[in-house]
Amino acid sequence: MSLLRSDPPRELVDVVRRRHLVMHRTDPFDLPSRYAALYLFTIGHDRRVIWAASGAHPAGQLMAFQYSHRLGASQRWARVVWTVVVLESATPRPGALLQGVVEPIAVGSFARHRHVPLEGASQPTEPRKAFCESPVTLRCWLDKGLLGLLAQQDPRTAWELRGRLVAGYRPDPADAVEVDRLLDAVVRLHDLTDTRGGGMSEDARTG
Repeated sequence: MSLLRSDPPRELVDVVRRRHLVMHRTDPFDLPSRYAALYLFTIGHDRRVIWAASGAHPAGQLMAFQYSHRLGASQRWARVVWTVVVLESATPRPGALLQGVVEPIAVGSFARHRHVPLEGASQPTEPRKAFCESPVTLRCWLDKGLLGLLAQQDPRTAWELRGRLVAGYRPDPADAVEVDRLLDAVVRLHDLTDTRGGGMSEDARTG
């Protein structure tokens, strides 16, 4: 069951309202199924959405939520909590998973993608990695400033593009300020990888 078991922090509610999103006490979207194409939702079991916020954005439908699942088996398992933001874009993108320093999750459906090291990360000893269907497209994104965007973010965050979905997820229950930053970063990632090559969203221009 996906259920908000307690009231979210007031600061988080304020962020949601300022961004004209709606906070949900239940998960009316069945988010693990809705985003089953994203790698995060293909692993683990006992999946739960702890809180969710949704709303319209000039770039598409925007979702932010806290998600948990159990990883491991038998007596060796752990419950992992993620903060997730997904923007449902109007335009599809090649599948890509962009990672920080956490050696993770890029297996499964991403195993067939070409692994491209992203040189010039903020911490040279902690190289970022990318798994992408289209290395040519990835290089185009790099030319447009992708590496600079990633260098500004929490290195534990993974960024995934899958069809019309643009997502960022980090392995912890983020506070209101961090949720706000993750929302901004996903919108910026959407704008930077927009295959139409057009203008940026209003939030990105003014932010």
